Amino acid sequence: MLILDSIATLVHGIDENDAQSWSPVQQWLLTLRKKGLSVLLIHHDNKSGGQRGTSGKEDILDTVIHLQKLKDATCSGAAFSTRFTKNRGFCPSPELAPSIKLVNANGGKQEWRCIVTNEEEKKKIALEMHQAGKSCRDIEKHLGVGKSTVSRWMQNT
Repeated sequence: MLILDSIATLVHGIDENDAQSWSPVQQWLLTLRKKGLSVLLIHHDNKSGGQRGTSGKEDILDTVIHLQKLKDATCSGAAFSTRFTKNRGFCPSPELAPSIKLVNANGGKQEWRCIVTNEEEKKKIALEMHQAGKSCRDIEKHLGVGKSTVSRWMQNT
């Protein structure tokens, strides 16, 4: 996997409002795809919160995920909601798109946590994690629920 942060830095000097100017970059990305390489492009919003430059940048992309800073974030570090604005090959449910935050964990290290607000979705994720061999403590931390909630979910399966 190749991670490019950010597009504006990578293509400095290209008119980002002109789709034709973006064509050489698209050809290069298609060459990387043919070689079996996955590419993650990081891009920044414009001042209005929308896409910066031409939407033609997304023509060859399989998935586009828009991250938006959580307005009511109380944690230190990054906290944002996710929204799929383009996706090929799968159909995510918009109401189940998670929010994600970076938190300080035990020992001062940082870790990413998924914030799911829908109770049924939390239960589904908990059961999947349990079936994958994750401990109840891991499930509690990941979903931000109490020990008794996880125990109740596991008993009702």
